[in-house]
Parts: sequence; structure tokens; C-alpha cells
Amino acid sequence: MGMPTLREVAEEAGVSLATASRALSGSRGVTVENEQAVKHAAARLGYRTNGIARALRSHRTQMVGVLIPHIADPFFPRVVQELERSLQRDQRSILLVDSLGDPTLERERINDLLDRQVDALVVVPAHPQESCTTIELAAATVPLVQLDRPVAAPTDVASIDHRGGIYLAVDHLVAGGCRRLSFVGAESPLEAVTSRRDAFIERLQHHGLPLPTTTPLGSFSVAWGAEAAGALLHTDPSVDGIVCANDLIAIGVLRALRARGRIVPDEIAVTGFDDVGFAEVSDPPLTTIRQPVSELGRAAAELLTARIDADEHRPPRHITLPAELVQRGSTTPVGATTTRVTATADTPGTMGEQSQ
Repeated sequence: MGMPTLREVAEEAGVSLATASRALSGSRGVTVENEQAVKHAAARLGYRTNGIARALRSHRTQMVGVLIPHIADPFFPRVVQELERSLQRDQRSILLVDSLGDPTLERERINDLLDRQVDALVVVPAHPQESCTTIELAAATVPLVQLDRPVAAPTDVASIDHRGGIYLAVDHLVAGGCRRLSFVGAESPLEAVTSRRDAFIERLQHHGLPLPTTTPLGSFSVAWGAEAAGALLHTDPSVDGIVCANDLIAIGVLRALRARGRIVPDEIAVTGFDDVGFAEVSDPPLTTIRQPVSELGRAAAELLTARIDADEHRPPRHITLPAELVQRGSTTPVGATTTRVTATADTPGTMGEQSQ
């Protein structure tokens, strides 16, 4: 027995051939009842649409190219998952590729995606300067949304308020009694990374607290967090709060502190950034800045769908989503009484607002 035809689906659903075609292609002008009847009939008969023929008719492939810099980073797969889920509602699929944070490879990957005739692109740029031309050229060809850490190219953008997230972390530590704060970050020219470090310095100045003698920068890794924590304890034994640029770094910091017999959070409080899955089960559970991952993926899909379906050109839109503090065991709850063994009691400090 051969594969069922569209005509057989239409007869099964009790509608015209044209209505069945429109219902399965997602076209307008089909009632909800008829659309459901056609889809149920197609499912019963095992009918599958011919994607190649549909693409030839509509001049669209229903494919979106997605380029991320590091697929091993637990943050990006979570965003892509929500992006894909949102795009599927419009019967669009994704082609996911990894640039490995290399602008040259990024250019090659984007060209490969364009050669595959994707309808649009979602790109997490690899470099703030070297990615600009690549993204501008691609955006002139297909709709393009920059995700999370945009470069100066005229496209739609969906991103997180990284600066505001660090403000929340510093405010929380200060409210919990910390007065000698340090920052452990990553070496990167990307604005989303540098803004976290800059925000840390700004917020210390806002509270009138002393700046650290050093802000160690390395990689977004557990190993780097452990190495940096050891160096910090050597250069500034009085540190009583450490703000980390992401959760991987924070896990490494916690390991190093535990190995050196330092009690968290009684002696030193630690915060992360991202709220990846293992943050809640670290030892102790990690206080962190939660990025609205699901909302970020949906925002990117919303911008992309609007751009694909737009009948006319419009100025680029930039959606910035707020971050959220999630308080766990690696910091002292605000209002709790605690004695910080390494704190400097006479360090000047002022309390600031609890959110930004």
C-alpha cells in the first residue's frame, strides 16, 4: 500500500483539496474546525507533507539557522531549546551549528547556513568587532536576530540585563554584611562579559566600599574558579564576598574554599550567574543570578517571526530582559545575624537599594 495522498486526506476530513492544502501549510483562511479535522485525518492516514515541494511553492524552507559560540556551555542549549519550541508553533525547524567562539569559523558557518537556504538566522556573536561585518552582510540577506551578547550591527536583538544582574548580586552581599568583595571573571572582549566586571566596580563605588586590589580574569570554567579563589585568598585573606561571572566559576570557587577550610557563607559568601542546573545541588547550594532563559528564547523567536512575516521594513528592535536573584546557601540571608571571621569591621559602607 502506497503513501496516502493529499486528496485522500481531504476526503477523510470532509473538506476540499484546497482547504486541506492550506490547513497543512499553515496558510490563513482556514477555520479552526477544518484545520483540526485535516490534521487529525493526516495523522490517522500517516500522511506527511512534502517539505521540498512546499519550499518551492512558498520560496521558504521553514528552516532557521542558529549559531552559538560554545555548545558545551550549559546556558546556550537551554536557550536554543526554548527557541526551537517557540519556532515549532509556526512549523519552523532549526539548524544548529557551533562557531567555537572563532570569528573566522563563524563566518564560514553562516555562509554554510545561507547556502542551505535558511529563511532566517539567530546568532550569538563570537567577537564584538570581528563579527560585525559578517552579521551585517548576513542581515542584508535574511532576517537576523542577535542573541544574548550583541555587536554593533543594525539587527533585532534579544538580550539580558547583565549589568543589572551584577548589581543585584553586590547589593545582596552587602545587605548580608559583606564589606570586602572581590570579583572572579572571564577574559573576553564581549560586552556581555565586560559589563559584568564593570558593573561590579560601579556597584562597589555606589556602596562606598573599597575596590579589590585585583579582579582575576580567566575562563568560564570550574578549574579557573578554583585557581582564582586560591590566588584571592593569598593576596587578600580578608575577602568576605566573591561575585563570580558565571556558575561554573562559582562552583570552582566553592571547591577551593572548602579545600582550604573556609566556611561558606559564614566566612565568605559566594554568588554565581546563570542558574544552571547544578547550581541548586552544589555544596552549599549556590546563590546566583537567574537569567530568564525561556523568556530569552521566546523573545528571539518573537522578533524573528515578526521580521519574517513583516510586509515592510521597520527599525530594529532590542528586547532586554531583567535578571533575578535566587538566594541559596552560599550567601547569608538578608537580615540574618552572622559573624564573619575574615570581615574588616571598620570598612566604610552604605546600604543601597535592593534591586536595579
